[in-house]
Amino acid sequence: MYIGSSHVHDFGTQAFIMAYALIPAVNAMVGSPSSALVSRIYKGDEVGSKSGMTYFYMAINVGSLIGIAVAPMFMNSQYGVMSVLAIVVLGKAAAALNFIAKRKIYDNVVDDLDKQPMTLGRTLPVLLYLVGGYTVAYVAYLNPYISTYLIGLGCTIGILAFCIRTMLLTGADRTKQLVAAFLILVAIVFYVLYNQMATTMVMFTKNNTDFTILGLTLAPAQFQLINPLVILAIGSMLPKFYSRFVRFTIPYQFAVGVILAGVAMLVLWLGASSGYETGIASGNYVGLSYFVVTIAELFVSAVGLSMIGLYCHPRMIAFAMGAWYLASSMSNLISGQLGKLVAVPKGSSDKIHSMHAYGDFFYSMGMTAVVVGILLCGVMYFLHRSLANKGIEVA
Repeated sequence: MYIGSSHVHDFGTQAFIMAYALIPAVNAMVGSPSSALVSRIYKGDEVGSKSGMTYFYMAINVGSLIGIAVAPMFMNSQYGVMSVLAIVVLGKAAAALNFIAKRKIYDNVVDDLDKQPMTLGRTLPVLLYLVGGYTVAYVAYLNPYISTYLIGLGCTIGILAFCIRTMLLTGADRTKQLVAAFLILVAIVFYVLYNQMATTMVMFTKNNTDFTILGLTLAPAQFQLINPLVILAIGSMLPKFYSRFVRFTIPYQFAVGVILAGVAMLVLWLGASSGYETGIASGNYVGLSYFVVTIAELFVSAVGLSMIGLYCHPRMIAFAMGAWYLASSMSNLISGQLGKLVAVPKGSSDKIHSMHAYGDFFYSMGMTAVVVGILLCGVMYFLHRSLANKGIEVA
């Protein structure tokens, strides 16, 4: 992507798009296996699996925090956008070299298939998959209107394929994986709410707040720093929390996560309603909303990856991880469509009108989520009873 961006002036935006399409193609091959590897490390240790995935998630957010802090500085400097991409290249290279240098520490968790050499017969399908994924991504970027339907169709097919393969299992394996499939669908609901943090919440902050939080004035984008900061501050406490409250299982965590995400939306509604007359709300409401939705994120996003490792059949963990990421993509698609409901017309300066639009949107989203979350708590209670009657325990 760095090379493609460097030649935009020579070859136009096509050079950048051709390079950018590599990102989803490569991430599709790296994201699921890396998460599956973490789940293997804690195989058989339910509390350890949730704790390990939380630390894994925290590590990702360390990079996110550094990126959010550093990127604007370099973009506004004399070095420009290319300097940010150069840092990304160095970071990715360092991560790959570190894994190569330390790969032997995973010898006790990889299976026999992982230890086999990469012959031509094993390399060819990987290359074909990479080329196919790249082609689909490239076409999607060139045709954004069609890509919406392509992404939705692809996500639906992928999740359905996972459900079908789950039904082919037998006994306790099928039961536990069906629970995982249900929780993946619940995750779509959560992520639709969570994604507002990077969409409508940013625009609300930019258009209708005073940019202050606890007396400090921030740029609208800097409010997102609250997310990784809270993850790093509270994430390290969760392992002890999980050890102490063993009965607060993953299904309940998902239900509570949806409720908290709804509460975060209602906090924004309170902020919007306080500024109906002036069109400006306090940034403290946005800060509190980021805090609450981040707690919800720790209950769903971080633990969701460990749920795959704990509930799914060992041979299907990578596929299940893929279904999890497809659910995230599906939620992005839904969030984008919902965002159009409160999109402020270009050039509009009617802050009072936009404040009412945001207020109605946040209230509808928040109340719906809280009601759904409460209903899910009831569903999870009966789910636990049904599993207990079958002699199946879930973390």
